[in-house]
Amino acid sequence: MNKKLKYGLIITSAAISFNILYGLNKIRKVNRNLPASYKEIKVVNIDNVKDKNIIITGANTGIGREVAYELLEHGANVIFACRDEKKALEAIKQFKEFSHTDALNASFIKLDLCDYDSIHEFFKEIKRRNINIDILINNAGLIRAINNKPYNKILLNSIGDIDTVMQTNHLGPMTLTLLLLELFNKNEARIINLTSNLYELSNIKACINSNNNNTNNISNLFLESTGSSKLITKYSNSNLAIIYFNSYLSNVLQKNYPYIKTISINPGNVDTDLKNQISQSFVWMFRPLLKLLFNCAIKYISKTPNMGAQPILAKCYVGIDDIVNGGYYEEFELKDLGIIDEKTDNTLYRDSLLDQSWKVIDEEMKDIFQINKPKLD
Repeated sequence: MNKKLKYGLIITSAAISFNILYGLNKIRKVNRNLPASYKEIKVVNIDNVKDKNIIITGANTGIGREVAYELLEHGANVIFACRDEKKALEAIKQFKEFSHTDALNASFIKLDLCDYDSIHEFFKEIKRRNINIDILINNAGLIRAINNKPYNKILLNSIGDIDTVMQTNHLGPMTLTLLLLELFNKNEARIINLTSNLYELSNIKACINSNNNNTNNISNLFLESTGSSKLITKYSNSNLAIIYFNSYLSNVLQKNYPYIKTISINPGNVDTDLKNQISQSFVWMFRPLLKLLFNCAIKYISKTPNMGAQPILAKCYVGIDDIVNGGYYEEFELKDLGIIDEKTDNTLYRDSLLDQSWKVIDEEMKDIFQINKPKLD
């Protein structure tokens, strides 16, 4: 290799590396900026959560844990609704050590969103304790089912094998929320559903023919599929389902439970356990190197879980009148949902997806507890 070519390659490599680092640094700065107005919200409304009863699913790690810790600090009664009792109790113990308090306002109730019996038992325990729920935060989430993990359960439904990601992120929280509606504070209450802007990558268009309103293939969104290429699609479908359920639920609440408001929030790019689930999907022979590079890049540009918790906390602090029922928020800002298909209204997709959700839930719950579908007419 002659010197000119060698030096050219070195200069080109250096330029590419510089541009990558410069780009990552710009993303990092954007991701880590908090609006000045949020500080005012915290100062003015921070006492709004004192003595409030707040349920957080998946509160033992990541964003959920950071939300729980701050709410506990400000006097809220927080229920850690988690599948793993050991991790949940460890998270509560760590808060006690950090805050130097007895943390008597923190408690654990087991909840496995992949198990309908567990969801029903959780509901019964909340009812038994006579808890008036002020805030429900549907935070628990999954990107992929990992082999040999306790939550890698496949539900055998008449439509097929239900996808674990769709079950954990959408069907389980939908069932839980509908069961709990009668137990919310009758003066005012709110439901916060965590989601992601990856909903835009959903393949729902492939399941619905908008030309003739043929929705026969909608069940494909709910079925277990294999292969790393399906990873983002499955996760995106579940996030679209969360947003559509939030929209449907806002209509249910307005008609039947006007004292409750519901929103969905995309907290932004946050370094949580979900990123580790992605890195597990790399081709095995390249996994160590790719995982290292992926994790380094993610940790550099992503928000910390504490920063990711701030948009959720903001919606816990503000007055109920400052929350738009059925709204979709990207971090702190209310956003319009992108149209999935310009040929049709989002309502067709929403209603088709939720009709299928009801079919799955009705079948799974029929021998446990009957959930009556709310009427909107």
